[in-house]
Amino acid sequence: MLNNTIQRILTQEGPASFVTMGSDGPHMVATWNSYIQLNENDELLIPAGSLFQTELNIKQGSGVQLLIAAKGVQGMHGNGAGFLLKGTAKFENSGAQFEQVKLNFSWARAVMILHIREAVQLI
Repeated sequence: MLNNTIQRILTQEGPASFVTMGSDGPHMVATWNSYIQLNENDELLIPAGSLFQTELNIKQGSGVQLLIAAKGVQGMHGNGAGFLLKGTAKFENSGAQFEQVKLNFSWARAVMILHIREAVQLI
């Protein structure tokens, strides 16, 4: 599911913005592309320092939409590639995937594991 272009974007520095839906409407937060790790199941591991509202929205059934982009990656029309990734997520605060994230991000209280169901290239 995660093609080479997506994987290259995740090695570039840039904002990665994601949105969930709560009872009061959309909730948008962000991290850095370079903070996101890929596991053996093509799921994205995102360190969570806070993200409390995001976690609550996911527990209440919200999906996740993540926007990633990097100017230094070849896109559809030249320099710059970006994707909208849609999927479901869960939070873990123990276990192997949490420990993997914690090695690089000591401030992480949990890991958000994002299972991508759809990837749409925008640029």
